[in-house]
Amino acid sequence: MKILALELVKNVLNKETGLFIFQNKDGGVVRVFMVNGKIYRVDGTYGEGKNELAKLFVWEGDVYKKQLPSDFKPEKEIPLDGFYKIVIWKANESKEETKWDIKFDGLLQKIRNSFPLVDFEIPKGLWLSLGEVLDIVRKYTKYDVVITTDDFILFYDEGEIKGIYSRDGFIDFQKAQKLSKDNFYDWKVYVFPDEKFKEIYSNLMDSET
Repeated sequence: MKILALELVKNVLNKETGLFIFQNKDGGVVRVFMVNGKIYRVDGTYGEGKNELAKLFVWEGDVYKKQLPSDFKPEKEIPLDGFYKIVIWKANESKEETKWDIKFDGLLQKIRNSFPLVDFEIPKGLWLSLGEVLDIVRKYTKYDVVITTDDFILFYDEGEIKGIYSRDGFIDFQKAQKLSKDNFYDWKVYVFPDEKFKEIYSNLMDSET
């Protein structure tokens, strides 16, 4: 059984078009006429209009999508304000967080699978901040380096920080340094040849534009 309110929100967020029939497991239906994620008509077993949508927040059941009737013409939009708007905002916020997490985790996986020249770990038991980890990197290698944690990825090239990418996008050194002091990380350091380093970083930058 599906929570029908969440199915409604999902279709709004995905800007779907169609006639959606929400069927309660205990009987009764609500029909929603939607164009590009906007609702133009609501009717059902017990009435019609916006108030019918309230039933979806207490119903469980199934939802079926059909083509809009050929004679249907969208006229006045039924806005989802108040409680409905809050639910959609929360769902959208969650969707954005998921998108960033997927991208960040995908980048981590790509770095691990890109055949570095060498990689090593600095365990969190040493309680090192980002600045202290960078001091170690500067001391022992002049190659291009990628430093990863659970929350951000630092690209270090020719003695300079090229960029720091987090689950929220790019961040500056001060924010990354604070994160490293608030969260004692297991640090993973990857040393790459110049060409491979530039490929990984360039692909990241291209995905941000």
